[in-house]
Amino acid sequence: MAVSAKVQAIVFAAFLSMSLPSNSFAVTGGLEYSLGVFNTPPAETTAALAKPNTNPPTETNITAPGTWTLPETGRGVMDLSLGRIEYRVSVGGTDSYKTTFQLTVMDGELGETDCTFVFNVNVEDRAGGPVATIKSATANGVDSSAFPGPGISNRRCQVFPSGGRGPYMTVYSRRGFVP
Repeated sequence: MAVSAKVQAIVFAAFLSMSLPSNSFAVTGGLEYSLGVFNTPPAETTAALAKPNTNPPTETNITAPGTWTLPETGRGVMDLSLGRIEYRVSVGGTDSYKTTFQLTVMDGELGETDCTFVFNVNVEDRAGGPVATIKSATANGVDSSAFPGPGISNRRCQVFPSGGRGPYMTVYSRRGFVP
């Protein structure tokens, strides 16, 4: 390659890096979200999940909107893998996101419960690749630190930032649990 061609290539690369937005060269770090719904048979319980809202917007591979029903007979437990959300981050950079899930649970015996789950996510591009982590999580405004473990609190809507396979949202549609 001639010297002038090399200089042209370097100038063009410099021009591209200055003219394109910094997030034009981006990678993603993702999180797998799960939902558990628990009831007391013979109640029929239906969970309806709206499409999650992520701010700023990003790629979502969540099964939503969706509706699932626990039948009157059975174990009274439904464990769902909802899917993955990919959070964009510029190469070598960091970014923050707020992801909100709206869930309505209708129980044949206890009535309707609305749950709002909010996850504040940090994503960082590290040497080994991008990593997304939950900075904080709430269920109906109650911080995840108030929930020592699934079913231990008496709140119907509970959240766990790291439920073994990723962020885990739970709804207890059982007597003795409060909205």
